[in-house]
Amino acid sequence: MKTLLIATIVCSMAGSVLAQTPAPAASAPAASSAGADVTGTWNATFTTTNGEIPAELKLTRTGTKITGTIASQMGQSTVEAEQKEKAVTIWFSMAGQNGPLAIELTATLDGDTLKGSTMAAGSPAGVWVATRAKPEPSDAKTPAAPAAAASAPAAGASLTGAWSLSVELPNMTATPTMVLKQEGEKLTGEYVSAQYGKFPITGTVKGTDVNFSFPMTVEGTGLTVTYLGKVGADGTITGSVTYGDMMNGTFTATKNK
Repeated sequence: MKTLLIATIVCSMAGSVLAQTPAPAASAPAASSAGADVTGTWNATFTTTNGEIPAELKLTRTGTKITGTIASQMGQSTVEAEQKEKAVTIWFSMAGQNGPLAIELTATLDGDTLKGSTMAAGSPAGVWVATRAKPEPSDAKTPAAPAAAASAPAAGASLTGAWSLSVELPNMTATPTMVLKQEGEKLTGEYVSAQYGKFPITGTVKGTDVNFSFPMTVEGTGLTVTYLGKVGADGTITGSVTYGDMMNGTFTATKNK
């Protein structure tokens, strides 16, 4: 089970972002040279007994402190890190079925490559490798977009309409539907479960990042259901879903024609 949970994180995503785990007492020293600096964007692959999971890791440095995010189709979590020459340690926490699960990534930095191992709740949970993402070439002829437009959805990418979902949960699959109304970055609508009924949706859209939630009752237990996802080039939304502390899963939403 622990190995399965670490697969979900690189996706971070079942999705809800938890408070960061306490940082080690020692602060990370500044990198000795620009070439040995772990900060930047990394394309990572986590290998577990359940397969390979791709993820994007972003790290930034403020003084001696390194922070950032890790994200995949499962969602996003905040991370902290330290670097001692070529040795890199990254830690964060994720939602497990029995509460918060501490995750620690260790790796050796070799130029633009990170290679190391993963620990989940103190137990080995696989290996991982990451390569530094190359910056996109800038086009001097194209004026920079206004800052306010950076988080706006692309033209014609409104989420308003009816959607069909496929939700993968432990030992089960659900096929709810929903109707969304998008006004700027605001999302409202109605979520329909064949088993539990209808629920009002509230959420936001920022660029391709989508999140929405609603309260519901499952077998007499009240909880909040949270969806975190990204809009793909084909218009579908994929990501993670969290049913309070009960269970986590993944979803794909397709807009009805």
